[in-house]
Amino acid sequence: MNPNEIIERCRVKGIILQTEGEQLRFSAPVGALMPDLRQLLTENKKALVYLLQAHTTRSGPPTPELAPDLAQSKIPLSFAQQRLWFLDQLEPGKAVYNISQTRRLMGKLNISALESAYTRVIDRQAVLRTSFHAHEEVPQQVIASMCTVELHIVDYSALLETERQEKVRSTLEQNSQYIFDLVHGPLIRTMLLRLSPSEHLLNVILHHIITDALSNGIFWHDLAQYYRAIVTETSPDLPSLPIQYADYAVWERVRVEGREGDRQRSYWKAVLHDAPRTVDLPTDHSRPPLQSYQGNTEAMCLSETLTTRIKAFNQQHHVTVFMTLLSVFNVWLFLMGRQADLVVGVPITNRRHQDLASVMGFFVNTIVLRTRLQPKHTFMEILEHVRTVCLNAYAHQDFPFEQTVKMIQPQRDLSRHPLFQIMFQVLPKSEPSVQWPDIEVTPFREVWRTARLDLSVTLRETDQGLDGTLTYSTDLFEPS
Repeated sequence: MNPNEIIERCRVKGIILQTEGEQLRFSAPVGALMPDLRQLLTENKKALVYLLQAHTTRSGPPTPELAPDLAQSKIPLSFAQQRLWFLDQLEPGKAVYNISQTRRLMGKLNISALESAYTRVIDRQAVLRTSFHAHEEVPQQVIASMCTVELHIVDYSALLETERQEKVRSTLEQNSQYIFDLVHGPLIRTMLLRLSPSEHLLNVILHHIITDALSNGIFWHDLAQYYRAIVTETSPDLPSLPIQYADYAVWERVRVEGREGDRQRSYWKAVLHDAPRTVDLPTDHSRPPLQSYQGNTEAMCLSETLTTRIKAFNQQHHVTVFMTLLSVFNVWLFLMGRQADLVVGVPITNRRHQDLASVMGFFVNTIVLRTRLQPKHTFMEILEHVRTVCLNAYAHQDFPFEQTVKMIQPQRDLSRHPLFQIMFQVLPKSEPSVQWPDIEVTPFREVWRTARLDLSVTLRETDQGLDGTLTYSTDLFEPS
């Protein structure tokens, strides 16, 4: 978890962070500061102080207020949505921006309650009722007042075990390639696979234009709350949503056009104007002229013992897990490609306003971290450089990636992603999930066959250490 995400998590829980010189002070509601969050504050104290002080010393007018604005007739797309809309116009009929998630449900499932819960989530989250129309060649969000989305149900319980497993695999793979129509919607598709009277798989496919990783978690949380409330005949424990994603899209444009947007634009222009567009790793195949988005994913993990040692090292040197692992990753890239000037994309949750904590939408932003290594550098020198690069980037994280691309104007190349080809991220521990009555819900591992970049590394902190995935383009690489 990076320092901005820690600050964001504190805001959601009502914890106020302040600085006093080089000290970090906080006030928290009773029960809000759990041991794991307290540990994060301790481990990341120096970085948090830096960011909080940078935020309070900025000049210029305040950020415009984020308030409901759905009454206007023409709702713009967010900058992130606009990029995906453009890509869909450029290459229609592709499923590369589908996000597929599956959960195993063990126990006595009330299918009627599940269908009702699903409908209520769609009613609650306006982005799930959103489609995208062009008016005079300008795309706009159109939010339906009501939207009925069918829960598709298939029954594989009569099949033999081996046949059932193959059917599940092929069905999930076929579902993941579903082609959404951005104009007519809906942009969510759900299927329930019955494997036995006490075992089901719930598969949910959403187009990335209406969701991101954190929003996916919100979907499952809301669904569990509504299901629990329906089955137990109680009220769901869900906060009201004073704003929706469309409000954010309107607010984002006002913010970017202001003085703070100009300040951040100047920073990224200075950092990236002469940056390399790729990291030249040795590949098994030549890069094709048109990216196919075909990929594969391999699992990896760092043991609990190694993770504990990394955290102790971090605390000693006032850095985060992300900074240390990114430094190691950059050294590996340097050794593999013999390239000293490296650019790596990093996703940022981009929900620094507390009213966005429970709202679904495509909020995630991407920052580009540029590091320059030299063979003579020690690892500690590299780590200090990476730390500085990260903190400066975090202080300018609000500028939309799409605007950065527009500003830098890289030469259009359909064989690769603009500005960077490699992504790296470290995710925090998952929040405790809502319990479903009489149902045990666990993630079901799917096989990913899509790669939007040359290489993507994702690590997540767990009680057992760090679990992760490495996703790579099969246009370029073969498994070792």
